[in-house]
Amino acid sequence: MFLVWYCLLLFTFHSRTTVPVDHPLHVSVTEMNYEVGERTLEITVKIFTDDYETVLSQLYGKRCDFSSPQYQSAMSQMVKQYIPEHLKIYLDGKKVNYYYLGHEIIDMGVNNYFQAEDVTPFTKVRIDTDILYSLYEDQSSVCHFIVAGKRQSEKVTNPDRMIEFTFEKPNPFH
Repeated sequence: MFLVWYCLLLFTFHSRTTVPVDHPLHVSVTEMNYEVGERTLEITVKIFTDDYETVLSQLYGKRCDFSSPQYQSAMSQMVKQYIPEHLKIYLDGKKVNYYYLGHEIIDMGVNNYFQAEDVTPFTKVRIDTDILYSLYEDQSSVCHFIVAGKRQSEKVTNPDRMIEFTFEKPNPFH
């Protein structure tokens, strides 16, 4: 649990500088929130900016700079492609197709926003994540899944990539 709080503090309280910041922790944080009444799954993926730019540059062979307005269109295209390739979500065994809403820099990280619509109630969640695994052998992924206010959290570290949660089927009339 300490690791989760430490990650959240890093993403919340440190300001981004123009000098690359060497951080000792290689982690991404993904939060998924199922809105029962709206039948939507809201997904936020938080990644350290410097690591994210490095992996996208290596993978796509392009200059990456989240803070530069001239690269915003290219960055959006790379994010739109990278996250769904490295974060797969299955509800009751069915793969969730989600779409890109946008991203923003918050302190030392980039928040990536996605959403899935018309998501039917479910009980089993399986997450397959390898975000930044190609960059660091000690990369970890912390995943939080929230259904009707009930939160479950789990962490996996490279090479492990599967997380599973079980929930009671939510009442769609809450």
